[in-house]
Amino acid sequence: KTDDKIEVSSIVGHKIKEKRKIYVSLITGFKTQFLKGFVYPNDSVYLSKFMAPAYVNLALGLDYSPNKNFTVFVSPAALKWTIVNDEGLSSTGAFGVDPGKKIRAEFGAYLKVKYDKEIVKNIQMKSTLELFSNYLKNPENIDVNADVLFTFKVNKWFSASLNWTVIYDHDINIKGNDGGFGPRTQIKSVLGLGVSYTMKNYVDPPKKKK
Repeated sequence: KTDDKIEVSSIVGHKIKEKRKIYVSLITGFKTQFLKGFVYPNDSVYLSKFMAPAYVNLALGLDYSPNKNFTVFVSPAALKWTIVNDEGLSSTGAFGVDPGKKIRAEFGAYLKVKYDKEIVKNIQMKSTLELFSNYLKNPENIDVNADVLFTFKVNKWFSASLNWTVIYDHDINIKGNDGGFGPRTQIKSVLGLGVSYTMKNYVDPPKKKK
């Protein structure tokens, strides 16, 4: 697989500062994947699958959005659940769950920064930075999830994209090429070429009165 991701997020908020555009907001999120991921180059041993892992987030805090390109969300009270719905993976403590258990719950502080902007004509940048600190265990170890996507519109039908993702979670142990086993920074880069089509709602113009 080059990429396989299901991600759903939602936010609801109430504006408390009209001029400063500050909201009291509640953010929810869900992430998992469709298909199994395997230990390269052995395609008979899987290390991930649908709902193993899955991540569920719930955070209450303040959302600051000074313009349409930039938003910052800060939560001092956030919940994060890691789900490993697979007997084989959960028994080994995969993705930070206690061996034999399928769910790991965390409570801590959460920060999410988003910046989207058309840099020049037909080149769009979308970036997200998420930080989480678990109050209950080693709060100094910050979980990091950063993503930057550049999209290039070639013409009406064709587009290209460049994507970089950086992930770090101190509770997840990964076996490295050197044989070591422990927390590691994961980096992914993807170059994509594809066909794109934008669907719009078209409304008939009002008819002129005779």
